[in-house]
Formats: sequence, C-alpha cells, structure tokens
Amino acid sequence: MSKSTIAIVAISLLSISSTADASTYPPFCGSMQSQCVYTGPDAPVLRLDVCWDGSVATLKGTSPCPLDSRPYYVDFGDVDAFGVVNAYIPLDWACDHTGICVAGPAPGSTSAEPICCDGGVCYPVTDAGCTGLKVLCQNGVSNDDGTVTCFEGTEL
Repeated sequence: MSKSTIAIVAISLLSISSTADASTYPPFCGSMQSQCVYTGPDAPVLRLDVCWDGSVATLKGTSPCPLDSRPYYVDFGDVDAFGVVNAYIPLDWACDHTGICVAGPAPGSTSAEPICCDGGVCYPVTDAGCTGLKVLCQNGVSNDDGTVTCFEGTEL
C-alpha cells in the first residue's frame, strides 16, 4: 500500500468519526426558542439529543423517543435531579460591546434580559426576531418608549 493510499484512508476515517458526533436532529433552541433560557456566554455545554413531549425535554439516550415526543439536539444545557433538560441560549454580555451600555450604576431596580440592539437603540427580544445584535443585559431598565437602557454598574 502506498503512502498516499494510507493518507487517504486515514483522512476518510477521521471524517467519519467527526461526522458521527454531529446530531441529525434539529436544534432544540432553534425550533423551540421559547422553551430555552437566555444566559450569559458561560452556559454549560450539553451537546446531547433530547426527546420533547410538548412540555418537558429529557435525554434521549440510544432508544428512539416515545411516540408522543420528538427528538431534538441541545448544544447548551443541564439536566436536573428529575432528568429534565434545561436548554440555554448563550449570549454575549451587552456591556462587552462598545456603545451599548451607559456608564455608571443603574437608577432604581433593574432586570437581566436579552436585548436586540440596532443602530444604538436596544429593545427587548421578542418572537418577531432580532435583525441587530442580540446580547444579554445584566442591568437593564425598560423605558416608556419600549426601548431598554443597559447600565454598566448595578443599581444604586
């Protein structure tokens, strides 16, 4: 066997093993976004298949999903003590991006929420989607006009 034949066989085996790790199921948070929790960039990595029965996601394992559920793939998440999968959508922190956050502490009470920023204006993320930059604001204040102001510091 020539060296080039051995190299081709080795490359073929490497590509088979790397594609075997990828799930053929749709991404859970891409299909069921409302069932996923937005979190910061350090979300726990799960990368496993789950079965979704319409209200709860559980680990799929090697068996097919029950008839009343559908298989999905979860990139980020964790599993609670009852076997329920909590799926996450990791986002960058808003203040890690220039021009999004206001310097100083927030006036009054704040909340952490995903926001969509476009052209220096930020709004809460909705089912309508986001055409700008989607980030997580740790210290956000909702304004009367529907926009969100994100502050670098915590509330006073």
